[in-house]
Amino acid sequence: MSDTIYIIEGPDGSGKSTLANLIGNEKNIPVQHLTYYKEKDKMSMQFAEAHSTFSLFETPIIFDRYIFSNIAYGCVFHGCEFVNGWQLWLDSLLTACTVRKNIHIVFCLPEKKSWLERFEKLCKEREEMYLDVEKMSKIYDMFEIMYLMISNTPYIKITRIDPFVMDKDSTLELLA
Repeated sequence: MSDTIYIIEGPDGSGKSTLANLIGNEKNIPVQHLTYYKEKDKMSMQFAEAHSTFSLFETPIIFDRYIFSNIAYGCVFHGCEFVNGWQLWLDSLLTACTVRKNIHIVFCLPEKKSWLERFEKLCKEREEMYLDVEKMSKIYDMFEIMYLMISNTPYIKITRIDPFVMDKDSTLELLA
């Protein structure tokens, strides 16, 4: 078993939890599901707790959501001025990645049109946290921008996948 820390990111309905559970089951790695809360204090507390222990993890773990979700959802729901301080958290994460070389950030970003269709369908099938398709589209765009911003960072393994079109074996091989 590797000691990799996986950070799985993407908008609601993009396949993050399914992917996190797949990796966790296949590699026998625990999954920590973090949720974006509308209430700023809950969101901040949950993230701060996870982030404060991040560099202490000596065993593998999978984070289903992390700083990128807080930035995307926070910016869209609370205004970008709310997330200006998150640059410090992002810088801290990138610094931790230079110390702990075995971090793999995975962006679940299916093709936008197919993701929106799936998201709208999920909203009808189960209770989703956010039903505003226009805001969710902006959140998708935020993830796209963040992926592009960090995708060439030399010391971090960063992968973009479309879980809607990849089979289990191809996905696991890509993330090995």
